[in-house]
Amino acid sequence: MAFIALGIIGAITGMDDRPRSKRYGLTQKTRWLLMATAFWFFATALVAFFDHASTRFGNFYTWFPVYIGFFAASVVFLQAYSSLDKMTSRLFAMTMVLSMLIGLLGFILHLSADVSGGFSWRRVFYGAPGLAPLLFCDLAMWGGLVYLDPIVSPDEEGCGAG
Repeated sequence: MAFIALGIIGAITGMDDRPRSKRYGLTQKTRWLLMATAFWFFATALVAFFDHASTRFGNFYTWFPVYIGFFAASVVFLQAYSSLDKMTSRLFAMTMVLSMLIGLLGFILHLSADVSGGFSWRRVFYGAPGLAPLLFCDLAMWGGLVYLDPIVSPDEEGCGAG
């Protein structure tokens, strides 16, 4: 799935990104990249759901990545198609930080499950996938980078024509 995501990101970054195509305060490319990020948050939440369903959600905290993934997908989608205001931007930033924390916590929990009772390669390969929770960290960093829309229109610089 990571290769598909990189391919989609590569295709989107080749799009024309001129200030004339700004809508909702973002360029078309930035909105499409935010939509791709929302989709991958949604896909990561689904993967977490099916992975943790195999354990029958034995611990209540196995629901956290599912909820956070769906919530993050919704917030990123909202950010892509709403006007830029401080409230939405703060919600977006807090969601990215929360996703980062969930990813790091999941990484620690997955590694502790793999090494509990001594190290075994069998547990590493067939137990809790240690690097899978880091997808939340990757997506949080990607979402933050995408949101830094690089194009400033002349009106925003204060150098408007006239």
